[in-house]
Amino acid sequence: MWGTVREETVTDERHNLGQRIIKMTKLLSRFYKDESGATAIEYGLIAALIALAIMVGAGALGNNIGKKFNDIAKAISTGNPTTTP
Repeated sequence: MWGTVREETVTDERHNLGQRIIKMTKLLSRFYKDESGATAIEYGLIAALIALAIMVGAGALGNNIGKKFNDIAKAISTGNPTTTP
């Protein structure tokens, strides 16, 4: 009697362990094949590069505009208009 119950318990435990291993293998396989995370990272990197390009361009534009306003202020204060390209 006890031997039969113990054998069934061991068999059930082995069966459950086998099912868990199969489920884990399938989960890892799906995770390995899933490329949505990689795509999100790629989009994030592209967005970061675009933001960097905008910051560099805005900085250069700001410097040029600042120089123009300084030239205009100097011309107004001295009364000598200068023509700068």
